[in-house]
Amino acid sequence: MCGGYQKNLKREDRFMTQSASLAGDRCYFMLIADGHGGHDAVQSAAQWILPLIVQEARNGSGTELNRACVTSFRTLHEEICTSGTTSGSTLTVCCINASRQELHVWNVGDSLAVLVDADGHAPLGVSHRLGINPDEQSRLQALGVKLSRATTADGKEGGPLRAWPGGLAVTRAVGDADCMSYVIPAPVWSRCPVPPKGGALLACTDGVWDLLTADEAATILLKGEYDSARDAARQVVRKALSRGLVDDTTAVAMLFGPRLDDDDDTEGPLATKAAAVLESPEPPRRARGKSAELEVQVLPDLKDPDSDYV
Repeated sequence: MCGGYQKNLKREDRFMTQSASLAGDRCYFMLIADGHGGHDAVQSAAQWILPLIVQEARNGSGTELNRACVTSFRTLHEEICTSGTTSGSTLTVCCINASRQELHVWNVGDSLAVLVDADGHAPLGVSHRLGINPDEQSRLQALGVKLSRATTADGKEGGPLRAWPGGLAVTRAVGDADCMSYVIPAPVWSRCPVPPKGGALLACTDGVWDLLTADEAATILLKGEYDSARDAARQVVRKALSRGLVDDTTAVAMLFGPRLDDDDDTEGPLATKAAAVLESPEPPRRARGKSAELEVQVLPDLKDPDSDYV
């Protein structure tokens, strides 16, 4: 059960969902993207990244899906950069392989995902905002890129830390042809088993996360006061909007119920039983710490050869 909801300000957010069979594995994808500098890059990301991944992947194994995503992010990035636009976009792709009961997230930028179940919530992805990512700061400084805040007319610095030239605050993305010396499309890969008792995967642009904590979003999902994934996403967006509209504000959700037994032939949205709404009498725990079940891999520089809209 997948669905999304957004409130537009600049009309530079996109989301998309798609299902596919990969060598017999039932895979369910969703993406969320936040453009900057125009609409061209984000529109290309929304239109092409999922078909590219599905075409590239030979099967649904984690290793093969990761290879396909890395290749497809790079292909998309190169296509955008040679198209004549200088716009760019964050990009987050989520996949649940219902056959293998595996969950994967790949991201560049700061449109992040969170996994929610009755035990709490866990972040999936890494923000590539310069101001909060020391690894990105070190990577750019090694390239000789200037890092500073914007300067006002009276000479005072303010706002987020940015990379110059270009003035980008997020330094992993697809596109940004005028900043190709330091912008790379190498995604972070996060993966874990699908929670056997069901749960929700939520991905949002910074229009949500700048106004809402993961705890608050998890509370909305755990209350279960919605009848569809779109309605769940709508409630998250509206909670963020209750604090103001400062940017395009978008959420996309994937809901899944308890894992099917081998002898159960029930067909559901994610090969799960129809009861796909989370129920918990308790508020969510604070974000779970890293464990052996949740892995995050930051991929190297790829230059190395090795909806509903409102």
